[in-house]
Amino acid sequence: MKAIISPETKMKDSEVEYIGKIPIDWGKCRLKNVCTSFNSNITTNIINKECGEYKIFGASGLAGYIEYETMKNEYLGIVKDGAGVGRINSYPSHSSLLGTLAYIVPNAGINMNWVKYIIQNMNLGESIDKTTIPHIYFSSYGNNYIPFPSLPEQQVIADYLDNICSKIDEIIAEAKASINEYKELKQSVIFEAVTKGLDKSVEFIDSGDEWLGKYPKSYNIGQLSMLSNIVRGGSPRPAGDPRYYGGNISFMRISDITKDDNIYVNSCENTITEEGLTRTRMIPPNTLLLTNSGATLGVPKINTFETAFNDGIAAFLDFDERLNIVYVYFFLKARTSYFLECASMGMGQPNLNTDIIGRTKIVFPTLVEQQKVVSYLEDRCGKLNSLIAEKESLINDLEAYKKS
Repeated sequence: MKAIISPETKMKDSEVEYIGKIPIDWGKCRLKNVCTSFNSNITTNIINKECGEYKIFGASGLAGYIEYETMKNEYLGIVKDGAGVGRINSYPSHSSLLGTLAYIVPNAGINMNWVKYIIQNMNLGESIDKTTIPHIYFSSYGNNYIPFPSLPEQQVIADYLDNICSKIDEIIAEAKASINEYKELKQSVIFEAVTKGLDKSVEFIDSGDEWLGKYPKSYNIGQLSMLSNIVRGGSPRPAGDPRYYGGNISFMRISDITKDDNIYVNSCENTITEEGLTRTRMIPPNTLLLTNSGATLGVPKINTFETAFNDGIAAFLDFDERLNIVYVYFFLKARTSYFLECASMGMGQPNLNTDIIGRTKIVFPTLVEQQKVVSYLEDRCGKLNSLIAEKESLINDLEAYKKS
């Protein structure tokens, strides 16, 4: 809000640290003095996904429809439980919210959009109950002080922020769209290189595999189980037991592999004891790994250090001497979406077992040609990763500017 205050405006100390100075003719009050909040009691079991007279919204947007009307006017809703806790948005009249959100309704004579921006500017992190599932309650953050201008000024501030924030959001949306395009292009580049090679003028034959399609006739083809020994790690249980955890032995988890898009993983956050090691296994450096459970399964990585690893990860041991490990990494990288699709069929929690991994067909040329493919992909993917990083940096800068 300081962005629209004229330099000649006389200021005073609000005596609230996060607010700082405010115009001399502004007041301050607690948030609960300008709006009220109440919880939704609507559950997912009454939603119709396709039809119904009134819309109902969840934390991620439109969730479906219901048959009865609740809020007659526009209102605010804040995510009070789970992922995205504290995120606030405005919602149309004649719609409702799921129980993971709470209603926030400005008092008479208070500008609704101004309240939205006021709450976005508050430090809600201090009010979040950081249990297993995070919660935020109006009874806590509603006691926080806010700056309080006149109603005409509230309108001016809200209009100004609607205008500038919408422009920032448009740029952010364009940047996110570019990131998605770069990621899709990268997947396409990897797929073409590991299944079709770099020379498209050679003779191709059918692989008999729908995903692979045709591949160069001069290439070898085989199942991963015939070209390596695929094993899963182990997770000492119960998790966190001091008999097994907190020792001097590195212990890799899925999050260590999926935290970035690099080829190599150089460290892990967790450790186990000697007794914990009896319930899992060690692998040497330069081992190809693949996540095999959860929403981020099918992600490959190559470790650079000796480590144990949990049962959400598969390791490829005793590679066939005809294979370049980084070439196989890129091959698995191309199949990540396919693995996730296979593992999710008819299952609640996706799980990629070693049989599915082992039956996966791979095509590969000579080691010399594999190295050419690796060099080509490292160059192309490196450039695309740089473009993605630039867009992500722009988004971070814009989000910070928008907050300021």
